Amino acid sequence: MNRESTKAIINLVIEALLFLNAILTAAGKNPLPLDTDAITVTLTSVFAGISAVYCWWKNQNITVEAQTAQKIADEMKADRELIGGEENPLGDSEGDDF
Repeated sequence: MNRESTKAIINLVIEALLFLNAILTAAGKNPLPLDTDAITVTLTSVFAGISAVYCWWKNQNITVEAQTAQKIADEMKADRELIGGEENPLGDSEGDDF
């Protein structure tokens, strides 16, 4: 994730919290306690949860397509090991400089 994406996500989370706070205030409910410590804890918890779900999703073969792709990748790795090394997928000879 690059710096611009991180800034955009942080801004979106802050805007969502402010919007929720405005809705609660308009409905006559107690607004969220938006002090610095509460925001830090909330954002840390949200990002930790998002990170955990992302890492779990990224490293799991959930869909049928992902499971098929993993089988193909495993077969290709096994074939390379039987041949005796890693093949150059571009067919270039090693050591050619441009």
